[in-house]
Amino acid sequence: MMHKHRLEAVNRRTLQGLRGNKDLMGGLIIVLAGDFRQTLLVIPKGTMADEINACLKSSYLWKQLMPYVILKIFGNIPGLTGLCIAGIFSASLGTLSSAVNALANVTVEDFIKPFCFCKKVNDTWMAFIAKLLG
Repeated sequence: MMHKHRLEAVNRRTLQGLRGNKDLMGGLIIVLAGDFRQTLLVIPKGTMADEINACLKSSYLWKQLMPYVILKIFGNIPGLTGLCIAGIFSASLGTLSSAVNALANVTVEDFIKPFCFCKKVNDTWMAFIAKLLG
């Protein structure tokens, strides 16, 4: 994993400076590969805050990369830019919804069922409680 300052230097000093273009990455499309959400840098004698601050996701460029690529690739086709952004947004909502549902079911199974004082509660009531929690 590279430090965020390397990507920022490539953007600002190298590509924008050499090409004379003030667009993101000098107007070029750069492909970054890897899972940037799960890999942190190891900084010798650094704290956890230093490691998180050095990752690419904390760079000012990170918020601009995805919308920029979508606009560059699909900008000429009417409606496709909005469709791509709507797809990304709905995928994140689906992930959030499944996480909340899993958390509600784990809460019912691990905390409510073992300590339920009336042992005659059936699965229908437990499903109802899980829906209330979710």
